[in-house]
Amino acid sequence: MLMGDYSGAGTLGTRTIKVLAICNGTAKTAGASWATPTNGASAFTAGIPAIWAANFYDDVYFADEQVSPKFYDSSADSILAWTASAGSFPTGGGKYPRLIGGYHDRILLAGLGSDPQNFFASAMGDPTDFDYAPAAMPSTRAYAGNQGNATVISDKITAIVPVPNADYCFFGGDHTLWQMSGDIASGGRMDRISDDIGMAWGRPFCFNRQGMCYFWSSRGGVYVIVPNGTPKPVSEDKLPEELKEVNTTSSLITMNWDDRYQGIWIFVKDLGGGASTNYYYCERTESFWKDTFATNAFNPVSTCTFDGDDPDDRAILIGSGDGYVRKIDRDVYSDDDVAISSSCYWGPFYYKGMSRVQLMELQATLAAASSNVTIEVYGGDTAEEAFAATAFSWKGTLYGGRNQAYHPMSRHEYIFLKLYNNTLGETWSPEKIDITLSGSGHGDQRLTA
Repeated sequence: MLMGDYSGAGTLGTRTIKVLAICNGTAKTAGASWATPTNGASAFTAGIPAIWAANFYDDVYFADEQVSPKFYDSSADSILAWTASAGSFPTGGGKYPRLIGGYHDRILLAGLGSDPQNFFASAMGDPTDFDYAPAAMPSTRAYAGNQGNATVISDKITAIVPVPNADYCFFGGDHTLWQMSGDIASGGRMDRISDDIGMAWGRPFCFNRQGMCYFWSSRGGVYVIVPNGTPKPVSEDKLPEELKEVNTTSSLITMNWDDRYQGIWIFVKDLGGGASTNYYYCERTESFWKDTFATNAFNPVSTCTFDGDDPDDRAILIGSGDGYVRKIDRDVYSDDDVAISSSCYWGPFYYKGMSRVQLMELQATLAAASSNVTIEVYGGDTAEEAFAATAFSWKGTLYGGRNQAYHPMSRHEYIFLKLYNNTLGETWSPEKIDITLSGSGHGDQRLTA
């Protein structure tokens, strides 16, 4: 059954969808245009790395450690004080929790600087009730992690990870992982599922369509886990050292599943405003792709999926460091009117058992509608040296369709081909490259890459 307002104009009733963002401490909502809700101006702390939020039905609750708790009342379009109607709101040393999530019709909080291993759950159905010991002690009561041995987390909590459409919630720790099964107030339990793998701070995770949780580990790199399982490395044999070098103290990491592309966007924001390398993981091919935005100001500090009714309104939204909200769009040819510099490497090519190989000929085929592409040949005594080389030994231009055969005659122990385009408004697509290699004492060898 479909329910909603019917206009009589041949359309079904549509959902009311609103984007809520915080920039420099001020809340903004976006429907047809951006507006500041009542009490939204300077309602939150400006200049901190992130303010996380959790939906509770039509309202949104925020975790800002510096100011008194607040929530967004959608019916009143207003930012209101979030006060405890029973018990006391979690606090310590004049600070408030920095982490938040929704689970079992409750609001979960954690990240108190004075009590970092503890978490707090509001009463079921009431995010204002933090009475952990009511007279009747119903199964819907509020509870905290330090109430008993069954709920104790012996590590600093770095992330709250409710599993969608499931009876589980993960907690990321500084060097451990934990799983809450069911509801603690009605017979649930807490289990440590990893002794040596933790999770980066904040929201460094996302879920694919099957409910598998991908996350950025405390060791560096991407892992995947499912309820009642153990974490498995995803990036270990693909980009191990590079991902381990990311400093999770000075970088904010957020992730988002892209249902259209069937992959994961991994955004790494340098909190000092410096250059950042982001990554895209293609689940179909199990491959990582580097992605750097046109300017450092574009690097995301937050991301979410906007699931609108119109196909054009279904997109990954990113809140950029310059205060703008942008979207991932496959139909545009620039980064917000700035040229995209794109490149890929093919190789390494070498002759097994031979000290040197010569690139005798190459013939490339691009998509018929492809823009022009520059191709360069790089070489070195090792594959790593060839890949890192800055001086090319041959350079040419490729055009849409099947290209003429080129004869670079470059001789190296290892060879890489680099294809790139950095022209505003252009796109390109390689289909194949046929190459002919020659090694001393061997006949020519023709390969298709």
